[in-house]
Amino acid sequence: MASELHYTITATTKAGIIEQILDQQEYTITYTLDGGTVATENPTKYTRKTATFTLNNPAKEGYTFSGWTGTDLEEAAETVTITKGSTGARSYTATWTEAVETPTEEEQNP
Repeated sequence: MASELHYTITATTKAGIIEQILDQQEYTITYTLDGGTVATENPTKYTRKTATFTLNNPAKEGYTFSGWTGTDLEEAAETVTITKGSTGARSYTATWTEAVETPTEEEQNP
Protein backbone atom coordinates (compact mmCIF):
# COMPACT_ATOMS: atom_id res chain seq x y z
CA MET A 1 0.00 0.00 0.00
CA ALA A 2 1.42 3.37 -1.02
CA SER A 3 1.97 5.92 1.68
CA GLU A 4 0.55 9.39 1.28
CA LEU A 5 2.22 12.62 2.26
CA HIS A 6 0.12 15.56 3.31
CA TYR A 7 1.46 19.08 3.54
CA THR A 8 -0.10 22.12 5.06
CA ILE A 9 0.92 25.47 3.60
CA THR A 10 0.53 28.20 6.14
CA ALA A 11 0.12 31.90 5.49
CA THR A 12 3.74 32.38 6.59
CA THR A 13 4.94 29.84 4.04
CA LYS A 14 2.83 31.45 1.30
CA ALA A 15 4.28 34.86 2.14
CA GLY A 16 7.80 33.41 2.01
CA ILE A 17 7.16 31.87 -1.39
CA ILE A 18 5.73 35.14 -2.69
CA GLU A 19 8.79 37.02 -1.36
CA GLN A 20 11.11 34.59 -3.16
CA ILE A 21 9.22 35.05 -6.40
CA LEU A 22 9.30 38.85 -6.05
CA ASP A 23 13.03 38.76 -5.25
CA GLN A 24 13.68 37.01 -8.58
CA GLN A 25 11.46 39.27 -10.71
CA GLU A 26 13.61 41.17 -13.24
CA TYR A 27 12.73 44.71 -14.25
CA THR A 28 14.06 46.46 -17.36
CA ILE A 29 15.79 49.81 -17.57
CA THR A 30 15.85 51.58 -20.94
CA TYR A 31 17.97 54.57 -21.87
CA THR A 32 17.68 57.18 -24.60
CA LEU A 33 21.08 58.81 -25.01
CA ASP A 34 20.22 61.09 -27.97
CA GLY A 35 23.61 60.61 -29.61
CA GLY A 36 25.57 60.34 -26.38
CA THR A 37 27.68 57.43 -25.18
CA VAL A 38 28.67 56.08 -21.77
CA ALA A 39 32.20 54.89 -21.02
CA THR A 40 30.83 52.18 -18.71
CA GLU A 41 27.47 50.71 -19.68
CA ASN A 42 24.53 51.12 -17.31
CA PRO A 43 22.53 48.06 -16.21
CA THR A 44 19.56 47.15 -18.41
CA LYS A 45 17.92 44.88 -15.80
CA TYR A 46 17.66 44.70 -12.05
CA THR A 47 15.79 42.92 -9.27
CA ARG A 48 14.71 44.24 -5.91
CA LYS A 49 17.74 42.43 -4.44
CA THR A 50 20.21 44.24 -6.73
CA ALA A 51 22.64 46.37 -4.73
CA THR A 52 22.08 50.13 -4.87
CA PHE A 53 23.71 51.65 -7.97
CA THR A 54 24.08 55.07 -9.60
CA LEU A 55 23.74 55.59 -13.35
CA ASN A 56 26.86 56.44 -15.33
CA ASN A 57 26.39 59.75 -17.10
CA PRO A 58 26.89 59.93 -20.86
CA ALA A 59 29.02 62.33 -22.90
CA LYS A 60 28.31 63.88 -26.28
CA GLU A 61 30.73 65.90 -28.36
CA GLY A 62 29.80 69.58 -28.49
CA TYR A 63 27.30 69.24 -25.63
CA THR A 64 27.19 69.32 -21.85
CA PHE A 65 25.17 66.67 -20.06
CA SER A 66 22.23 68.42 -18.34
CA GLY A 67 20.82 65.42 -16.52
CA TRP A 68 18.50 62.47 -16.77
CA THR A 69 14.73 62.72 -17.06
CA GLY A 70 12.37 59.81 -16.60
CA THR A 71 11.04 57.41 -13.99
CA ASP A 72 10.44 59.02 -10.58
CA LEU A 73 12.12 62.29 -11.62
CA GLU A 74 10.24 65.58 -11.57
CA GLU A 75 13.05 67.44 -13.35
CA ALA A 76 16.41 66.66 -14.95
CA ALA A 77 18.85 65.16 -12.42
CA GLU A 78 22.59 64.76 -12.95
CA THR A 79 22.69 61.90 -10.43
CA VAL A 80 20.21 59.03 -10.54
CA THR A 81 20.49 56.26 -7.96
CA ILE A 82 18.41 53.08 -8.01
CA THR A 83 18.20 51.81 -4.44
CA LYS A 84 18.10 48.19 -3.37
CA GLY A 85 14.44 47.19 -2.97
CA SER A 86 13.23 49.26 -5.95
CA THR A 87 10.78 47.65 -8.34
CA GLY A 88 9.23 48.31 -11.73
CA ALA A 89 10.43 49.01 -15.24
CA ARG A 90 12.37 52.26 -15.59
CA SER A 91 13.20 54.56 -18.47
CA TYR A 92 15.67 57.45 -18.57
CA THR A 93 16.51 60.04 -21.23
CA ALA A 94 19.73 62.04 -21.34
CA THR A 95 19.26 65.78 -21.77
CA TRP A 96 21.88 68.08 -23.27
CA THR A 97 22.87 71.73 -23.48
CA GLU A 98 24.92 72.86 -26.44
CA ALA A 99 28.43 73.64 -25.24
CA VAL A 100 29.45 77.28 -25.57
CA GLU A 101 33.13 77.87 -26.00
CA THR A 102 34.44 80.82 -24.09
CA PRO A 103 36.82 82.87 -26.22
CA THR A 104 40.34 83.20 -24.91
CA GLU A 105 41.68 86.63 -23.91
CA GLU A 106 43.68 86.76 -27.16
CA GLU A 107 40.52 86.09 -29.17
CA GLN A 108 38.66 88.81 -27.28
CA ASN A 109 41.48 91.38 -27.63
CA PRO A 110 43.36 90.75 -30.88
